[in-house]
Amino acid sequence: MDSEVILQALYYIGKKIDRPVDKITALKIIYFADRYHLRKYARMITDDKYFAMEFGPVASFTKDVLVQNDFTCSEKDKEYIKSFIKINKDQYTSVPKELDLDMLSESDIEALDFAIEKIFKSYCKENQWKMKDLTHQYPEWKKFEKTIESEDAKREDMDIRDFFDNPVDLEDDPFQVIPDKLVKLSKELFLEC
Repeated sequence: MDSEVILQALYYIGKKIDRPVDKITALKIIYFADRYHLRKYARMITDDKYFAMEFGPVASFTKDVLVQNDFTCSEKDKEYIKSFIKINKDQYTSVPKELDLDMLSESDIEALDFAIEKIFKSYCKENQWKMKDLTHQYPEWKKFEKTIESEDAKREDMDIRDFFDNPVDLEDDPFQVIPDKLVKLSKELFLEC
């Protein structure tokens, strides 16, 4: 996980949406972008550690950045983060000054745009909870559904390899834009590394 990549991704989301972004929406966009990128390019954007939680998959360090927990980065990194995104209780905004997005590749931007345009703007823009509900349809979260919903656990470690699996009962899966053959190849490449 790289704090600069995560900051640049959050900054990009804030600029693209062009209004304050609630933290749940940001975390879901990051998840959908990481899932897309992994399935298409055999690596995640953030390389963050994922947990299954009540509101779906959560990128751990990204969540810490957004809730300003005592996250494990240097004071220099904390100041860097605070200089480009303004965080309040429930949401954040990208500051007006420009941040060089040199840590994000073209494919990273493609994945972020997919999550913003095809998921957030297409049918979740007016209701952040639709994104949460959609995350609950994917096998990587579903395997923990009973445990999480029964409150036996607040969070469960997710296996990134499960991101390659397709949902069983989701008719209009936005990830169908990535051919199964490519997903299979990406999984093979990912498992070799």
